[in-house]
Amino acid sequence: MALVALVASTGCGVMFQAAGGFIEKQQREVTRTREVRLSGVPEGAVVQRRDELGTHPLLDPRRDPVTYRVRETLEVPRSRTPLYVGIAVDLALTTAAAVAAVANDENDEVRLPLGYTAFYAGMWTAADIIAALTYARTQEPKVVATEPLEDAQVSYVVRLGDEVRTATLAAVWQDEAVFDFQTAPDARAPGEARLAAVPPVPPRRFTLSASAPRPPPPERWYGWQLIPMDVLAIAGIIAGFTQDKSELLVGGMALYALGPPAAHLAHGRYAQAGGSLGLRVVAPITAMGVGALGGLVLSPILTCRDDVGGWCTLGSVVVGGAVLSGIVALMVPVLDASALAWAPDDREEEPAQVDL
Repeated sequence: MALVALVASTGCGVMFQAAGGFIEKQQREVTRTREVRLSGVPEGAVVQRRDELGTHPLLDPRRDPVTYRVRETLEVPRSRTPLYVGIAVDLALTTAAAVAAVANDENDEVRLPLGYTAFYAGMWTAADIIAALTYARTQEPKVVATEPLEDAQVSYVVRLGDEVRTATLAAVWQDEAVFDFQTAPDARAPGEARLAAVPPVPPRRFTLSASAPRPPPPERWYGWQLIPMDVLAIAGIIAGFTQDKSELLVGGMALYALGPPAAHLAHGRYAQAGGSLGLRVVAPITAMGVGALGGLVLSPILTCRDDVGGWCTLGSVVVGGAVLSGIVALMVPVLDASALAWAPDDREEEPAQVDL
């Protein structure tokens, strides 16, 4: 129903922006710092860190800041140009329909459809302006996924007299090293330094996808498969209506309602198929009811000739419903192809394994 409301309440601005996307995903490489806590270090012990740069004594034996590189995936607002172009189209349509309706004041068959077109286009213009004011607010980029670029493996050596304890960890995932000086070390030969590995030792191999969020899989657009079906369907409906050929009208309506949902099903997008079918059936019918109600309300404003009598109100209701239903029916394929016709890339990547 949210998509139905979107189609029925917004104009070209939001539709153009939705086709181009409100946000885009970008990636950047940044340096992060994690504070590693060193637990169990006795007083007087000497603590050193070993990494790819060598061995370094720690000024603070209880904590150590470790830096590592990550790739961040961000959601960044797209350019608002499509929204503004759509608002200009809304304004042009509203103005042209209103001027044409006034110019054909004596011809009700022309004036009523043009009057309703101007009215609905004016409402959509107002809705798009509200959307533009809302979307124009400053939006900060949002980090949605993080992927480490390196293991950031560090080792710590703690010496207390001739007792030595070591610990190795990956700072990307771990933030604490625990040293146990209460447990006696293993038997050693005379003169050999007492060396004990700190339990628990990090696993030899682990899966990145199970340990940290990864960027969402790439998506591919298959809306180009929906567009030809919609073009043929709308052409068939128009031809059947203007030439009074029921087979073209029924065939066009069937292709319009069932063709694109079938394409979604072929790609395994069951939710999108249901949404597409709901949009194509419910949205025009809902728009017809809303347009008929609008025609009933506006019939006193869009006055007819005096000799028409009660038929004026009925004609206003019919024309109002037909105009709004037709406009929404033309907008639904744009929304379907731009917003729903996306599927994850079929290529599956093996989970990356990291040796520690």
